[in-house]
Amino acid sequence: KKQLFALATAIDSQLGEEFRNFSGSLKHLNKQLSEYLNKFLFLHYNDSFEMTSNRDYLNSIIESGDLTKLEIRLINVITSMTKIKKEFTLRGAIDLIHEKNEDLVLEALNTLILRKIIFSPYFSQIDQKKK
Repeated sequence: KKQLFALATAIDSQLGEEFRNFSGSLKHLNKQLSEYLNKFLFLHYNDSFEMTSNRDYLNSIIESGDLTKLEIRLINVITSMTKIKKEFTLRGAIDLIHEKNEDLVLEALNTLILRKIIFSPYFSQIDQKKK
């Protein structure tokens, strides 16, 4: 529910004027709506993700004390998931973390993504194509 509310709020604040003047064509809104959906609804639950290979960076963030206990738990779960195969899914991490409040887990995953501790190779390829 929180994600849907955040999504609706973001779309209204960023695209509200375009929707009020809606002409019937979604062509120019497709990319923006897609970005908001991925950002707020984690539609990439089952996509492959990887953890940073930069251990110095990872250790510095962990030692900084900026991460929550849940974020550190997620890092530990993902580390064990990626010992054999370097890719994992968000859904797999969520299933293994055993946290009742899924919103907290999603917030923690979002933090790890924003800090570039975990990333999607797919989205990295898209970003590189834009440059």
